[in-house]
Formats: sequence, structure tokens, C-alpha cells
Amino acid sequence: MEKALTQQLETMCRMLTKTREDVKVLKNQVSTLHLVLTGENPPPEENRTNSFDHDAEEILRAKNIEVGSRDVMEILQISETTLKRWRRNGKLEFTYISINHVTYKLSKLYEAVNTGIVKCKGLGKIKALERILTYSKDVSQLRENND
Repeated sequence: MEKALTQQLETMCRMLTKTREDVKVLKNQVSTLHLVLTGENPPPEENRTNSFDHDAEEILRAKNIEVGSRDVMEILQISETTLKRWRRNGKLEFTYISINHVTYKLSKLYEAVNTGIVKCKGLGKIKALERILTYSKDVSQLRENND
């Protein structure tokens, strides 16, 4: 009984988180539309988000950051089972370093989330992409400090 209630509560929390993110996106879109309609702001470029996504992917590729399974699970807040399923279904590119150690290119992970190949329950697409970029920046800062 308690387990079922816990699962229901977790599901509701995930739905609320997703709803909050959707509301934020809608608020931004409505604000932009209002500014455009009132003439206070020029219309946004159509490919603005696409160019950002493209730029982010290029930056990640240039950094050539590889992460292990634990890092991917932490960044995307997913379980080991989910990660293994993604690998088994060919949704993520990976490299075996040893028999029990797998790495993933952060740029490929970003691309998979951005295109919707992989989806993180309880973590919206925008938030997942932000977390990947934040992780990338943190790693870059560490590399710079160590050089």
C-alpha cells in the first residue's frame, strides 16, 4: 500500500515539474508574442533556437568530453537500467574502455536529448540540455585550472 502511494506521489511530482517547465516556456512565448504585436520588439529569428542548439553541439564537439555511465546517470537523473536500455536499443553511441567501463561523448548525449532520441522522465528536455551544457562548462573550467 505504501509503495503504491509513494509511486503515485513520485509520478505526480514528475508531472508537476514538467508542468512548471511547460508554463515557463509558454510565458516566454506569450511575452515575446506580446512584444512583437505591440511593436516594442522585432520578431525573433526563426532559426534562433536551432542556431543555439547547433552552436552548443559544435562547442561540445570541440571540447571532446567523454563521460562515464555514472556521470550520465547523474546529469540526466536516470537509472542504470534506463542507460543500459538506451545502449541496447542503439539510442546512444558509446565506447567500451574495459569489460565493465563504458564512456559516452557529451556531444552525442546532447544531440540525442536535443533530437528526442532519448527522453528523461521527470527531467524536461530544456533542463536536460542545460545540465549537459553546465557539466561541460564545469569540466572545461577544471581543465583550464589544471593546465
